[in-house]
Amino acid sequence: MRYAAACPRSWRIGAFLAVWLVLFGGTGRAFNVPEIDTQKFPVEIQGDYLEYRNKANQVVTKGNAFITYKDLRLAADTIQANTKTEDIFAYGGVDFWKGYDQTKGDFLVYNMKTGKGWMRDATIKRNRNFFKAKDVYVSPAYSLAHDIMQTTCDDHEHPHYRIQARSIEIIPGHEMTMEGLALKWKGTTLYRKGIDRSSLFKKEQRFFQTRQGMSAIDGFFFKFSTDLDVTSAMKGRFGIDYFEKRGMGTSFSGTYTTPDRGDGSINIYNLDESKRNHKNLQMSLSHNYRFERGDTVSTNLSYTGDQIGGQPENKDLNVQMNINPVLPMMTANVTASKFFDLDGDSYTLDNGYQILNRLPEINMTFPAYTFKVVPLTMNISGMFGRYEEGTLDNKKDTEKKDLRSNFTVPTIKVNERFEFTPSYNFAKSWYSEGVERENGTTMVRANHKFSQMTNLEFNYNLSTQKGKSPFRFDSFSNTDVMSFRLRVATSTWTFNPINFNYNRTAQRLEQVYWDYSRRSYPDAYRTWEFFIRRDYVPDPVSFSSMSLTRLVPGNLNIRYRLASALWSFDTSITYPHEYRRVTNTSLNYRATIRPLWQVGTNANFNHLTGKMSPFSLSLIRDLHCWEAKAEYNHERKEFWIEFYLKAYPEDTGRFRYGADTKRLEAKLAAYDQLTQRYDQFRGR
Repeated sequence: MRYAAACPRSWRIGAFLAVWLVLFGGTGRAFNVPEIDTQKFPVEIQGDYLEYRNKANQVVTKGNAFITYKDLRLAADTIQANTKTEDIFAYGGVDFWKGYDQTKGDFLVYNMKTGKGWMRDATIKRNRNFFKAKDVYVSPAYSLAHDIMQTTCDDHEHPHYRIQARSIEIIPGHEMTMEGLALKWKGTTLYRKGIDRSSLFKKEQRFFQTRQGMSAIDGFFFKFSTDLDVTSAMKGRFGIDYFEKRGMGTSFSGTYTTPDRGDGSINIYNLDESKRNHKNLQMSLSHNYRFERGDTVSTNLSYTGDQIGGQPENKDLNVQMNINPVLPMMTANVTASKFFDLDGDSYTLDNGYQILNRLPEINMTFPAYTFKVVPLTMNISGMFGRYEEGTLDNKKDTEKKDLRSNFTVPTIKVNERFEFTPSYNFAKSWYSEGVERENGTTMVRANHKFSQMTNLEFNYNLSTQKGKSPFRFDSFSNTDVMSFRLRVATSTWTFNPINFNYNRTAQRLEQVYWDYSRRSYPDAYRTWEFFIRRDYVPDPVSFSSMSLTRLVPGNLNIRYRLASALWSFDTSITYPHEYRRVTNTSLNYRATIRPLWQVGTNANFNHLTGKMSPFSLSLIRDLHCWEAKAEYNHERKEFWIEFYLKAYPEDTGRFRYGADTKRLEAKLAAYDQLTQRYDQFRGR
């Protein structure tokens, strides 16, 4: 295993490539620019100089120029946008933000329609990753960058380690070529390679990986898996699992291809829980075939064998076929399945009522149609199915036909203050023996704006059913509910004095509450938020018999959060009216006690039992590019230490000592990260 000898540097390179793929190769759009919907979200353009060129369909802004749309912000000395072709030109101190991801450069050309763009002197900050290149070209089909440097170190100008390359060329989904690849630690070159050409479609080398740990169910467990090339057309992974308290397991999971546009998968797992007197075997085989015009046929065989103690073994086989033809007027799917009880009458616990066979089931969906006279859009779909259902000893043939329709219209604005959006769904089903059923659902969403800060929201949901389905698996319940919400809001506080649902079927109120929240300004040095909500329990009587002055109070929930750049405090309490006391108090606290040290606690105190559950303490040490975390959990009586790159906090190395087991558990993070990052890089 030559690769294992290069674990540290190879893992870093794999992580770098994964980052590059996310930034540029994954979607083919370097800056993740969303589609523009100016009707719903306005585009704001500002600058010291603003010019509209109507004939050329251009907008030009200069001097402190910037364009904002949702969470997207582009700033530069000069920005020129073509509203017809969707081309954007920006030069001079280009600063592009998408959420919390920042991209800087000297010159930017980008087409939001095609996803093609070019940037000069680009620097990208995404999460804790820093990426720098002399120039970057991106498109959905091809990307190229020159003079690249990437690091996760906090000091971008003088990083402890960095990965460099003269050029990176990517064909998404196929290949990546890197020239002049080098891994450097300060001024020392640890690894260098002239040309590295890697497939983004499949792995070219074989690797193994391990997982180890402890749990209450398994005891100590160790899992080993390795790549296995059965033939040139069949590859997969073979694994062996050891469980201290259960037994052994062996597995194979792989894929295969055929020369005639076919492929498939094979999965086998055999678990022998000798210490629990239990055996289980799971096997599945699938095959997919695609015809020249696009029609596909898929088949799947699934076998389950399960035996407990001296009982007879349960042996079941399911065979299923799916056909997806290409049709000009609709999309269709045909499913046929057959169930085989291979154990006969020796095992009888699986003889319950079920749908045994589909002979077949056909689902159809037609294209949406918008009427020319009125802006009404109609969607129609349907299905036809023949089934064998019941028990293994008592089967019957049944039939079902469905016709479903959906009608929607755009939001209707009655005036500047009131608007509503209606929709209607209708479904009719025909069953065996002449049984019919109809379902109808009407939904209306309305909003009345009283002022800039006050509005009333109304939702109405009516679902009715005529007839009853003879199928045991068909379920439906009548719904006739109206909901109201009065909302008063500003930038620093929100008050919802009226919130309730009225169930017209039961003729009573449901979910009655009010809430109030107040918060600091977003740019405050110390941010805070206060929230309170009171629920009420209406009497289970009709609305005409109800007295609104006798609503019984329910839970009272209060939360307060206070935070700054160096610390945060969050607490909440629950006060049920029936107890006349606080029953639960939660607390979360984090603070930077020294420049490189953080302390935190998470606790919940149950006032009824007088116990803390859970309660944990953590101590975090900043190690520049890395971070170490020690944590103690009082409820599980566990203590562990984690060590990880700050850019990848989910990949942790852990040494855990459980006070209950008196044993030490170790997770080799460096090796786990190596295999995980490599799998991501290879597109597994």
